[in-house]
Amino acid sequence: MAKATAEEAALTKQKIIDAAVSITLEQGFEEATLGNLAKYIGMSRSGITCHFRYKTDISEAIEPELSAILYASIDFSSCQSFEDSWMSATESNPKFRACIASMGPVIPSSVGFERLVKKIENGEHQQKRNTVYKCLGYSLVEIDRIWRA
Repeated sequence: MAKATAEEAALTKQKIIDAAVSITLEQGFEEATLGNLAKYIGMSRSGITCHFRYKTDISEAIEPELSAILYASIDFSSCQSFEDSWMSATESNPKFRACIASMGPVIPSSVGFERLVKKIENGEHQQKRNTVYKCLGYSLVEIDRIWRA
């Protein structure tokens, strides 16, 4: 069999990333195994490992996409705007909720927390930290409530 071109390899790699994001949002990152990815896209497990040798490689590849989903729903212009948009997204956006629920294994909590604090444009540092803590806590409670309903 002929070796894939760089363009074909890039397309295959993106297909794997897209599948990993879908599985992560639908079932959680724990289910984005090499075997499940192979089944999801109809490829051999060894084909997956040509692009992503370890699951940690997959988590690094999907982190920007999950972050983009999260950030798209948030207004970072001030602490109040952040809080309002975060709570609204938690209540009304299933993809946002799935992203929040899935981020733990992909991005260490302390790293994700600090990234959110830094992205808020206006406010004192401690106020930003308190806002992010409040929003994360709100999401934990609300996501659990919504999923149990």
